[in-house]
Amino acid sequence: MKIHLISGLGANETAFDKIGDLPYDRVFINWLVPEKKETIDHYARRLIDQYNIQSEDILIGLSFGGLLSQKIAEMNGNQTVILISSFRDKNDLRWPFKLGLKLGLYKLQPSFRIPFIDETAIGFLNSGTRESKVVLKKMLISTDYKVSKWSLHQIALSRRPNSIAYNLFLIVGNADRMVKSWDTENKWEINKGSHFMVYDKGEEVTTVINSILS
Repeated sequence: MKIHLISGLGANETAFDKIGDLPYDRVFINWLVPEKKETIDHYARRLIDQYNIQSEDILIGLSFGGLLSQKIAEMNGNQTVILISSFRDKNDLRWPFKLGLKLGLYKLQPSFRIPFIDETAIGFLNSGTRESKVVLKKMLISTDYKVSKWSLHQIALSRRPNSIAYNLFLIVGNADRMVKSWDTENKWEINKGSHFMVYDKGEEVTTVINSILS
């Protein structure tokens, strides 16, 4: 059994650097470049095949990585999915982001870096420490804009399934500016946790993960 960790949009495995010891070996899923007009189902299947994800493995998804984790579980029969600062579909996002997706503003995203946009994104992610702001900036600089646009389009298309065949757990911060909390018995709320609390409050997040897996 392994734990597969999928980072969020504009992030990489560095986002999980503050996660401590976990009971199983961890595998970091790296982003693949989307194929032309690729669906999220096809993308998930490519990840399953490339990383040899087994049905008994545990999936942990950060932000958009959580949406992919759920899709993998639907297709692969995984029973445990842990969402960190993540969502079931676009309706779990706060209204400015839902509106932006509805208006298709992500389609206007340029194919080159604009420092002001990076700074604005860091503000919305509301990282709580100077160290995490530096980490976020480095990740944003290395973001593949093709992956970014594809990911935002998949969020815009996302629909919540009528029923799920896996156990879904939510770890969310009460200061998250991007994702709303929702009512579920399998929810852990981190006090003053931002959208990037996986880094800012890694010790608390690790404790919750181990509690779930125990």
